[in-house]
Amino acid sequence: MPTADKGVGQETCGKRRRLPRLQRAAMKLRVLCFLLLTACIYTTLAQGSYENCCLKYNKEPKKSIKQKVLGYRLQETDGGCNMPAVVFTLALKKSQKLCSDPKKPWVKNLMRKFSN
Repeated sequence: MPTADKGVGQETCGKRRRLPRLQRAAMKLRVLCFLLLTACIYTTLAQGSYENCCLKYNKEPKKSIKQKVLGYRLQETDGGCNMPAVVFTLALKKSQKLCSDPKKPWVKNLMRKFSN
């Protein structure tokens, strides 16, 4: 009886079936890793855009705090910021910001002080 000589390119049936399964599993793993990496990069970039935005308004500060205001900037709702605000810069040890509602009368009065 002649015996079949297994050459270099020949494999048994069991191994031949497993190889494509392993390749498919490896490909799925690569795709999953790529998607996770892409999602992480996207969320990191999205978070960076909120760096200088006010997320809530402060209450009206005391008169002593109002006297330490150096200036202000307007926060618009375009770009990454979700709400309009007036951001006052305070002269304190750590340069602090005061996020204010532009519709409030005390905010308008304080803005007028710097407009003249």
